[in-house]
Amino acid sequence: MFKAAPNVVVEETFRKLLERGYRAEIVCAESATKQHATWYGRWYLRAVSDENGEEHLLVTARGRGEKDLAPRYFRTVPGLISFLYDQGCKFVDIPLEAGTRALQRRQGKQDAAP
Repeated sequence: MFKAAPNVVVEETFRKLLERGYRAEIVCAESATKQHATWYGRWYLRAVSDENGEEHLLVTARGRGEKDLAPRYFRTVPGLISFLYDQGCKFVDIPLEAGTRALQRRQGKQDAAP
């Protein structure tokens, strides 16, 4: 599924897309399970435009060429929340079953609760 994905972005570009109004879509690739006090699973992120439906998959920046690009997977709920919080998402809805997804919007100061 990811080998021929031309619409891929690294973290910096992902953040810029969210600043431009794209929404972060969390896709659950592997159902979550609770171990002790932490939820584990496998999630990846896409930046999705409400205006034209354009989608960009978040990938790791470790590769040197297009063939080395791989989706950036998150393995824990705290890791996923921390990443999205740093991107400006102050409220996070996380899908816990494989195949489900949830859209997030970056919040500005006016959107935050008092």
